[in-house]
Amino acid sequence: MKRLTKVCLILVVVFLGIGILLAVVGTAMGFRFGNIRDISGLTNLTKQEKYEYPLEEIKNLDIKVDAGKLEINSGDEDKIVVIMKRKDDYGTCYQDGNKLVIHEKLKKSFWKLFENYGTEVKIYLPKDYKFEKGRITMGAGEANIERFYGKEISFDVGAGSLHGDTIAAAEKMELSAGAGEIDIEKMQAKDTSVECGVGSISLSGKVDGDISADCGIGEISLDLDGKENDFNYILKSGVGDMEINDNKFHALGNDKKIDHNAKKTINMECGVGSIDVNVN
Repeated sequence: MKRLTKVCLILVVVFLGIGILLAVVGTAMGFRFGNIRDISGLTNLTKQEKYEYPLEEIKNLDIKVDAGKLEINSGDEDKIVVIMKRKDDYGTCYQDGNKLVIHEKLKKSFWKLFENYGTEVKIYLPKDYKFEKGRITMGAGEANIERFYGKEISFDVGAGSLHGDTIAAAEKMELSAGAGEIDIEKMQAKDTSVECGVGSISLSGKVDGDISADCGIGEISLDLDGKENDFNYILKSGVGDMEINDNKFHALGNDKKIDHNAKKTINMECGVGSIDVNVN
């Protein structure tokens, strides 16, 4: 009985440590208790404002959404249009030099845990407009993007979700999901970095440069145009699973290199999650 008690106490300490670790990781990834809310039907949005910016004045975009909703759609006008619905001063939109800044920041308090005070942001871009640098940072919010073009693109999702129909980066694309989800149906990029904690990232499309895929305990799925031997592969895993087309790799002790004498390389590192690469 004493042995059983000792084992149980050890398990309690282990699981308590895991819980504390996950709480710390979640906080670092952008989660706050003030984000616990249903954003499917935001209420209490008392202000609606419309902003318009000439194309020649805006080269870069910086968006931060805490727990609200973001939509980026194609517009009919030859300018950038932003429509923001918000509660009091929970959101801001302004021009900083040649950069358009849109930030939502919630006021945190225990009594507002379940209030739908997020901000709704709708952005309308000319069909073929391209940013120099476009960055979107999501906390526990929700983003839906119809079309987004840029020279350099960065999407960072904490505990929320981001869905993209068509995303193209001429030079570099960086995608990061902490406990959240990123799903891009049609992408085109050169050098691409994909980093996933406990969430998931799913991409489909064409990559003309190198790919770095780093997965903790989540899931990464890459469905790429081309042939398997268009890429070289460098694989490293803990107890996680990796798959390239029909070839499966698990718990590799050392780095495994697959050299096709290709111009592009996929560098895959997986902890206890999974990385699935399909090239066809």
